[in-house]
Amino acid sequence: MPNSLARYPEYNQIIQSVLKADALLSGQKEVLELLAKRAPLFQVLHRLVSIVEEQYEGTFCSILLVDNVQKTFKAGVRVEYEKNYCEEETGVSILPPYMGPCCMASHLHEPVLVSDIENDDRWQAPWRDWALSNDLQSCRSQPIFSSTGEVLGTFAMYHKKHVDPASTNLYQIEVTSHIAGIAIERKLIEQEELIKAEQARLLNEELTKSIHMRDEFLSIASHELSSPLALLKMQTEINKEMLQEGELSQEDILTLLDNHATRIDKVIAAVRQMLDLSNVAEGKLQLRCHYFNLTEVLHDVSDRLQPLVKEAKTSLNLHSEAEVMGYWDQFKIEQVCTNLITNALKYGDNHPVNIHLSLQDGVARLEVQDQGNGIAACDHEKVFQRYERVVSPNSKKPGLGLGLHIVKEIVQAHQGKVWVESDIGQGARFIVELPIDASHIE
Repeated sequence: MPNSLARYPEYNQIIQSVLKADALLSGQKEVLELLAKRAPLFQVLHRLVSIVEEQYEGTFCSILLVDNVQKTFKAGVRVEYEKNYCEEETGVSILPPYMGPCCMASHLHEPVLVSDIENDDRWQAPWRDWALSNDLQSCRSQPIFSSTGEVLGTFAMYHKKHVDPASTNLYQIEVTSHIAGIAIERKLIEQEELIKAEQARLLNEELTKSIHMRDEFLSIASHELSSPLALLKMQTEINKEMLQEGELSQEDILTLLDNHATRIDKVIAAVRQMLDLSNVAEGKLQLRCHYFNLTEVLHDVSDRLQPLVKEAKTSLNLHSEAEVMGYWDQFKIEQVCTNLITNALKYGDNHPVNIHLSLQDGVARLEVQDQGNGIAACDHEKVFQRYERVVSPNSKKPGLGLGLHIVKEIVQAHQGKVWVESDIGQGARFIVELPIDASHIE
C-alpha cells in the first residue's frame, strides 16, 4: 500500500489534507469545550494557536488583544522562541506610525500581508528584530472581530520561508480568527457579568446598611425629639394650673420660661443636626466664606452656652489670642465650636472644660479639653462616624451621635483637620486645625 501511494502522490496529498482537516476540526472542538468549561482566556488562546502550528511545519502564530479605549494592545499570546509562549501586556499603540502589521490590521480593520519581513518598511524595531531573530520570513495579520464588527484583536500567522500570504492557509486563518473572536467576546461578556454581579452585591450591602442606619436613626431621633417635647408639654400644663391657682411668683415664672427655652434649644439643636447630616449625605454642604475674627465667634458661642454650663454645674476656661482672622464659613465654624464645647460639657463629668485658640504658621488651632472618662485609642476614629456614640451601654447621655461627624465634615470641607487625643481615665482633647487662607475652596 505505501508503494502504491508513492506512485500516486496526488492521492497522498489528498489523504494528508483530510488528516490535517480532521486534526484541525478535533482541535477546534477541544477549544470550544474549553470555552464551555469557562477556562481562562489565555489557556484557550494558547491551545488555539498551538493547534494551528501543530499542522503546519515552520509556522508560528500569535494573538494580541486590543484596548479600544486607549488604542493600544493590552495583552496577548505571542511566540517568544520556538513553541514557547508568553502572556504579554504590550501597551503598544495601534495608531500610525505603526510598529508592525498587527497594529495596522487592528487600526484599519483589514488584513495586512507581508511577503518579505526583512525588507518591509511597515516593520519597526523591536518587532522586526524579534521576527528576524526567530527566522520568520513572511506573515499575515488578520483582525479579530466581535459579533458587532468591533475589532477585538489580531491573529497573525508567521512562516519560516517566503510564502504568498494572500493564498496560504486562508481557510485556517479565517476559522481561527472567528473562534478567537468568539472566545474573546465570551470572556468580555463574562467579565461584564462578574462586574455587574459585584456591583449588585455592593449595592445590596449598602442598601441593607442604609436601611439599618435609617431605622437606628429614626429610633434615636424619635427618642431625642419626642421625649423632651412630651416632657415640656407636661410641665407646661402643670405650670399653667399652678399659675391659675396663683402658686407661682413672677420670679418662678421667669425661671420656668428659662428652663423651657433651654429645652427648646436642645430640640432645635437636634433638628439642625439632622438637617446638617442630610445636607452632608447629599453633597449639599456648601460654604459661604468671608473674613471674620474666630476669637470673637468663640467668645459668643461660649456666652450662648452658659445655660448648659450652669446645668452641668461646671465652668468654661477660655484662653485665646486677641485676633485670629480667617476666611471661613462663619455659621458652620460656629457649629464646630458649639458641637465641640457641648460634647465636652456632656461627657466632662461636671469638671471644668478648657478651651484654647491659637494661631501659628497660617493655621488656626482650636483645642477643647474635658476631664471626663476619656476615649480608648481604638475608638478615636469611630467617634467621628455617623450615629456613633462611644459610651457604655448603660449610659443615659442623650444624643444622636451626629455632632462630631458633622464637625469632621465641616472641617474637611475647609481643608482642615480634626482629631482627638485621649485615653481611658484621662479626659479627651479635641483638636481642630484650619488654614486661615482657604479662598480657593469655593
